[in-house]
Amino acid sequence: MRGPNKIELYSNTKIFFNFPHSLLLVAVIVSVFTYLITINSTATLGIEISGSQNQIDELHEQNRELQIQITNLRAISRVEDLANQLNMVEVDQYSYISGLDSVAVK
Repeated sequence: MRGPNKIELYSNTKIFFNFPHSLLLVAVIVSVFTYLITINSTATLGIEISGSQNQIDELHEQNRELQIQITNLRAISRVEDLANQLNMVEVDQYSYISGLDSVAVK
């Protein structure tokens, strides 16, 4: 039985791992890692954007509800009800004071 010569095995592996092949292998490995990192960061950003969009939608809904509350609180009917609760009466005659008249004297 005659096995392969050690010199032949070494020379075959040396041919496979010569400089151009090694450079190509390193370039492929770096490209694969770069691709995986890019895909991972893109997916992470997509999830963050989705969460931010949900927060924006919730804030828009809160803003709309607050606008409705503001409108209801400014309504004339509400102001009239509050005036009645405070026993205020409606004024029949208005009297305006000019800037030349004294209102209070010391």
